Amino acid sequence: MTVNDPAEQDALIRSVWNGMNAALLAGDVTGARAFLDAPAVDHYGPTFDALLAFMPDIIASYSPLVTLTISSDVAEYGLKRTIDGEDRLFLVDLLREDDGVWRLDSM
Repeated sequence: MTVNDPAEQDALIRSVWNGMNAALLAGDVTGARAFLDAPAVDHYGPTFDALLAFMPDIIASYSPLVTLTISSDVAEYGLKRTIDGEDRLFLVDLLREDDGVWRLDSM
């Protein structure tokens, strides 16, 4: 789905992030993987499996997403997590694939 309005595009992209997190909170690793592109499934799938029991605490520990850049096919967001008393910035990249669907590529 191509959206031209920047606010609508941002909301659509954020729904991917929120959908993945909701699936992880529900213990649905398969559902969470549906929000990832193929390379990200290979990379993050085993992590989801290993950390599933800790996902509620992990998800609760990060800040809301901050929009960094959005183009027609690439979006980058940032979030903050405090780990061992130190604030850390994490980047979240999403790609709009050939089928028009936004999917998480890296985080």
